[in-house]
Amino acid sequence: MHESFHRTRARVLFVLPHLEAGGVERIVANLLAHLDRDRFAPGLVLFTRRGSLLAEVPADVAIFDLEGRPARRLPFTLARLFAEADLVYAGTNAANLASLAACRLMRRPPPVVISEHTPPAAYLGDAKMRPLRAMLMRWLYPGAAALAVPVPEIGAELRRLLDLPALPVVAVPNPLVGSIAPVGPSGAAEGGPVFVSAGRLTREKGFDILIEAFARLLRDQPLARLTIFGDGPERAALEDLGRRLGVASRLRMPGFVRDPVVSFGKGAIFVLASRREGFGNVLIEALSAGLPVVAADCPVGPRIILDGGRCGLLVKPHDPEALAQGMRRMATEPSMADAFRRAGPDRAAPFAIGPAVEAHARLFESVARHRSVPA
Repeated sequence: MHESFHRTRARVLFVLPHLEAGGVERIVANLLAHLDRDRFAPGLVLFTRRGSLLAEVPADVAIFDLEGRPARRLPFTLARLFAEADLVYAGTNAANLASLAACRLMRRPPPVVISEHTPPAAYLGDAKMRPLRAMLMRWLYPGAAALAVPVPEIGAELRRLLDLPALPVVAVPNPLVGSIAPVGPSGAAEGGPVFVSAGRLTREKGFDILIEAFARLLRDQPLARLTIFGDGPERAALEDLGRRLGVASRLRMPGFVRDPVVSFGKGAIFVLASRREGFGNVLIEALSAGLPVVAADCPVGPRIILDGGRCGLLVKPHDPEALAQGMRRMATEPSMADAFRRAGPDRAAPFAIGPAVEAHARLFESVARHRSVPA
């Protein structure tokens, strides 16, 4: 299973549980595809080799499949792989802990960049064995060369919750979008308002709230349509909810698509109903496409991404009626919708793949060479 890397470039191993479609998985897929091969030789370690994004991994990237090994054995296997790496990047809390534990077993471990993309208070609240996980984080996270976060607030919350004020937090933009739409209005959709949303079909994404809001909206906007892109464990329950609320004929759930931005369509309105969001990559994708956005003001990403409401309409979270009112306003107030369409692409520009990948590259080089984060 072990493979060597080219010795003249920084050998970076990315560690993930899997490569199913998700926020951090998409980030890693984009980094693997776009890192400068004159500077880096990337490899990918997966706890289990599965996921819809595997097809996007470039042919020159070695993939190491740990074949679903038990958690207690992961550090020993990772330690053997890390011996050939100049740098390790871990995505997800589970990968962070396993990678840092592996380095504790090594005499000369490589520096590790861990990453967090979700508000820790939220996921620790849902985590199994929360006290043990928090204890392991307090013990292992100080061993990281850097903690990469998409927004500083996530790093600040980790420092506070773990009582680790010296954690080396660095905010780097997620590499998300390949192109930015021209700034300007795109006009309303024909035949009635079209709403779109996207994400993994899980409870935290609030698609049940969205469908309930859509049912309320249809009372005075009977030609409205809603498309939800994505797959996940809540699909059957959401489809059943749509039938029970009488909206199934106006609701489409086409499943996972590789490039949702292309599928959104001009004139659509993007809606995010999440109960919580770490950063909210999909909001950046919607803004890059020039879509006006209605978003639940949940912790922590939407308010940050939408600049406190300058780049999109924020509504009360966990509230179908508030969401329905926001969707209605966006559909019936064209001047507001056009203002948000104009603001969106500029807001999304820093998260274009080119500059965001380069920001990660500078972080990787600084850590690999100096074991410190760049100024």
